[in-house]
Amino acid sequence: MCLVLLAGAGKAAAEPYVIRPVSTLTLDFEGDVLRFEGSDFVVNQDAMASVGIFFTRTSDPSCDPCRVGDTFDPGFRTSGEVLLGYGSATFGSTNYSDLTLYGTLAVDATPVAFPGGPGDGFLLETPFTFNGALRGVRGGEQAFAGDFIGSGRAVRFFDRFEDGSYGAGENHQVFLFETPDAAPVPEPGTIALVGGGALVAAVIRRRRQQPTV
Repeated sequence: MCLVLLAGAGKAAAEPYVIRPVSTLTLDFEGDVLRFEGSDFVVNQDAMASVGIFFTRTSDPSCDPCRVGDTFDPGFRTSGEVLLGYGSATFGSTNYSDLTLYGTLAVDATPVAFPGGPGDGFLLETPFTFNGALRGVRGGEQAFAGDFIGSGRAVRFFDRFEDGSYGAGENHQVFLFETPDAAPVPEPGTIALVGGGALVAAVIRRRRQQPTV
């Protein structure tokens, strides 16, 4: 059931908001980041509660450390509505600040196999689709609520260990939203680290030590 938008942005209640490029959902399970933008809205988290203990995986990506041929699936679903933190939002010409943000999030991703290769690590990417509901509360009253959809690439950096295995450790899991009518997302695989741009900024990693055997 679609939630009714209270911000008066002129959209039908049953029509979801489409999340556009520049938007990201970054999970590091400590200080997660959410920013959703569209043609007539922005929802921006300023301080986010960790959703790490609230979501369930869509499949089991427990190969950590992982080896060539193992499958990684970054998809997840929150266990019902969860606290996402605090922030602001704009719908049309209406601005909201000092919001407490709540959401029900679901990400379906294409499982990807570890390809292996030289070097001390690589970025692993795979297509994803997103749907969920967000609402903002201010002063005990609901400021906005709506359904949101989007798609793009899930990206995470994996370090290569001396024994040939790979681990993400505390490296961020980043969901990069893209234009819905853009060219098809390439098949899952590796991408090179490139200088500059939002991609590199979004996937800055925190190094992980070689696991003990």
